[in-house]
Amino acid sequence: MRLVPERCVGASGLLPPGRVPLPRLTTLIRHGTLLVMEPSRGSNVSDRAGESDRALVVLDMTLDRFHGPAAVAGAASIVRFVQGELRYFRERGRPVIFANGEGLVIQELTPRSDEVVFKKPGPSAFYGTSVDTALRSQGVRRVTLVGLETHTSVLLTAADAMARGYEVVVPDPCVCAHDPEAHAAAIGLLRRFWPAAFAPTPSLPERTALSL
Repeated sequence: MRLVPERCVGASGLLPPGRVPLPRLTTLIRHGTLLVMEPSRGSNVSDRAGESDRALVVLDMTLDRFHGPAAVAGAASIVRFVQGELRYFRERGRPVIFANGEGLVIQELTPRSDEVVFKKPGPSAFYGTSVDTALRSQGVRRVTLVGLETHTSVLLTAADAMARGYEVVVPDPCVCAHDPEAHAAAIGLLRRFWPAAFAPTPSLPERTALSL
């Protein structure tokens, strides 16, 4: 497993500046950090994913995470960035999957009739669900993960995705945690420790964190 560079529009590939939706452009200018993880050679998802091989997985963006005892402080601040990703994938007809615990997806991100919503029994979107089958049936090789929380659902879903051979993209502005330190620690794991754990050789693979 190695981190590979991604430029200009971040999680979803290269586009002429005039065609970048405003929320995504704001994401890149103000934050500009994302992580791209590429599976090791020999994985069961071959070759690097192209523009048409990408899917968006939205994690736990449900009403109970915005209101009530399970609410995540700071969750509201990522909604517009998640909306930008959602718009990008929808406009290009790429797969969008929602994976939640309990609760309904917030109105701002309401799933369309052709978008699958999985109820997951644990933090990872892959555990106890058919998410992997749904992705492979549509030829997906790279997944962009957005939502809540960075150190639980995002981190564990990323691990399970990489273990299954997918390339994984985590746009920093599109994820958060109730504890900023937990968020930072999870991002640190994505940047540094996981590539070594999934590497096919003992040597440390390339690690890249990009900023405009």
